[in-house]
Amino acid sequence: MIIDQTLKIVQFSLGGSFLFQPQEILSLAVGFIAIILVVLSLVSYRRTKLRMLLLVSIAFALFAAKTLINHLNTFVFKLGVGFESTLFSMLDLLILFLFFAALVIGTGNKRSTRKDRDTSIV
Repeated sequence: MIIDQTLKIVQFSLGGSFLFQPQEILSLAVGFIAIILVVLSLVSYRRTKLRMLLLVSIAFALFAAKTLINHLNTFVFKLGVGFESTLFSMLDLLILFLFFAALVIGTGNKRSTRKDRDTSIV
């Protein structure tokens, strides 16, 4: 609500005409942040070679692609509400699955047995 009010003030100060609506600006910001997170997680993957980070990178890339498809659909594709809704739901499900898989892979590497914990103290 505060962000929406701030964007309305910016819109008013620019003479009332604004190229994009506030929700479109926020959506573009989300897409831009997703691209930054893709780059950061890929750099981290290159340094550590952890598969978990590769899955997270793919999830962030799908999130950025979803934002791009949303904006291209508005101006170029005109896919239709039903198809767009189905596509976005499938992408959301895939993104959630990738984050879950990254968590499972990330925690799977850190398992230790009781014997390992007992010998590490000594």
